[in-house]
Amino acid sequence: TGTTFQKLFGVAAMVASKFLDEIGCSNKLWAEIVGITMKQMNALEVEFLFRLSFELNVTREDYDFFADAMSYREGCESRPRETSNSKLQNLVHKKNIRGGENCIR
Repeated sequence: TGTTFQKLFGVAAMVASKFLDEIGCSNKLWAEIVGITMKQMNALEVEFLFRLSFELNVTREDYDFFADAMSYREGCESRPRETSNSKLQNLVHKKNIRGGENCIR
C-alpha cells in the first residue's frame, strides 16, 4: 500500500493531469502507480476535489504569494507580499511562516 505522501502526491498528479490534458491515464493506472486499489484512488480523487472546492485554477497572484511565502520562510525575502485572497493570507498567518536561515544566497 502507498504511504500517505504517495497517495496525496498521486491523487494531486492525477487531478492535475486530468485538468491539463484532454487525454490521460486511467484511474486504474494511477492507482497501480501509487500502489493502491482503484476504489481507493477514486475515493481519494473525490475527497481531494471536494477539499479544494473544485477550485483547480491557481491565479498568478496566488502563485506569487506562495512563492514569496516559501522564500520568506527560507530566509530569502524580508516578508511575503500581501494577497487579496483572504484564505491564503489566513493560511500563511495560521502556519506562522517566518524567515529562516536555509536560503542559499
